[in-house]
Amino acid sequence: MSKRALMVVAALLENDDVSPSELAASIPDRRPRITISYSIVTPESAANGDTADNGWENEEGVSMEPDEFDREDELTVAHLAAKFLRDKGANEASSSHFHTGIWYTSREEDHTSSDSTEYNYHLKDFTPEEEEATWNLLHPPNRIH
Repeated sequence: MSKRALMVVAALLENDDVSPSELAASIPDRRPRITISYSIVTPESAANGDTADNGWENEEGVSMEPDEFDREDELTVAHLAAKFLRDKGANEASSSHFHTGIWYTSREEDHTSSDSTEYNYHLKDFTPEEEEATWNLLHPPNRIH
């Protein structure tokens, strides 16, 4: 059963004056995902203190919702997010200390043209606990930042 369905059931048990369909409509549909933005800096744009291009690589986002196999393996949203970010090389956080709203960054260099592309990975529809758990998986306690 999904978290949303569990929320509906719990709320129905507490309030018998509301129909299940009214209650389900009042609970936001949460879809934890990672959206990806980019910015490209060329030697020319750097000289002007600007980017050559920027925008969304994936504005809709990559789902971090565990499927049934992930749940069987006890993998959470945070586990999937940390693996995704590691696989993308996004090991630089926007802050050296955790707070909600942190994003993660990776960079690619084109050694032929000297262009540099920065990718920023934004956690969307994560609970604060999922954001912190992702941070903790990427920043183990004994690791020096």
